[in-house]
Formats: sequence, C-alpha cells, structure tokens
Amino acid sequence: MKKPKPTTKATRVNRALGPKKDSNHEWFNVLKFVAFFALAFFFLQLLFSLPVSPLPSIAALSSEFLFGLFGRSASIDFSGAFPILSVSGISNPVELVSLCSGATELAAVLALVFASVDRTLKQRIFGALAGMLAIFVFNPIRIFLTLSFYNSSNPAASLFAHDVLFRASLLVLITVFYAVWYYWDLPVKRRKDY
Repeated sequence: MKKPKPTTKATRVNRALGPKKDSNHEWFNVLKFVAFFALAFFFLQLLFSLPVSPLPSIAALSSEFLFGLFGRSASIDFSGAFPILSVSGISNPVELVSLCSGATELAAVLALVFASVDRTLKQRIFGALAGMLAIFVFNPIRIFLTLSFYNSSNPAASLFAHDVLFRASLLVLITVFYAVWYYWDLPVKRRKDY
C-alpha cells in the first residue's frame, strides 16, 4: 500500500488556486481586457466630455443640494459653457468643468466593468448601474469637501487641496468600487479561496 504524500503549504496554495492554466491563454485575456478597457475608456471619456453632456449640470445641481443640506446657500449660473457654482463663504464662484463632473470616473468605472468579459452581461449591467450610482453620490461630496477646504487668504493651499483631493479620490473610488464589485460577483465557493 502506497503512503500518501505529506501535504505542504505550497501544495495547499496550489490546490486553492485551482488547476494550472495555459499562461499564453492568460496573457491573451489580460491583453484583451486592457485593449477593451482602453478603447471603451477613450470613447466614453470623449462622449462624456461633449458640450451637450449633462454631467456638469448634474454635478452642479447635486452640489448645490448638498450645500443646502449643510445650511450653506449656493446658486448656479447656467449661462456659460459650464455651470458656475456660487457658495456663501467663498468669495469667488467656481466653474464646474468636465473634470469636476465625474466624467473621468464614470468613464473609467464603466470601461472596467464592461471590459470584465469573464462576468456575465447581467453582472456587468448591474456593475455599471451600481458604479453610476456610486459616482453620482460621491462626486457632490467631493466637490463639497473641496470647496469647504477653500481658503481665500491662501489660494495656493486651496489649489493643492483641490488637486490632491481630486486625484486621490479618483484613484480610490475607481479601485475600491471595481475591487468590491468584482469580488462580490464571485461565486461564494471561489470567494473563500481568496
């Protein structure tokens, strides 16, 4: 009778990860994901940046509402190419351009979700809708926080806070949303392997 081989940590890890796959096939899937993401992101970013895009107006209206919830009066001027938000306590009105509208985040999240071809179409549609909701909730909060840090006596610090908050929130929102969505949609038995 043959003795069973002792189980090592490496053996347990390999079993958890599943059978070995063809590395060429995996590289092809990675390249397909990156190419699909890049094309989708490019076209969505272009679409959301068009002058007829409602995203800057949505950002302005939702930000005005949020300021009102916290007892600060705000008004919007829609006469220019982009909405201009005036907030009590801030001396200069703020123009909400395409970058303020959440267009980049929306394009990135939608492109990531739809590039995940290992998910069903139903899962990707759910992910796209959830991503849109997350961005439409998060973006006015980001605008509110950025303008709350505004200090007219130190515009350089205000600009720094704006730039850091914008870039950090962009990276965090997209990464966290995609990771949560992708992991959440895994079958429960595969989730335990991670």
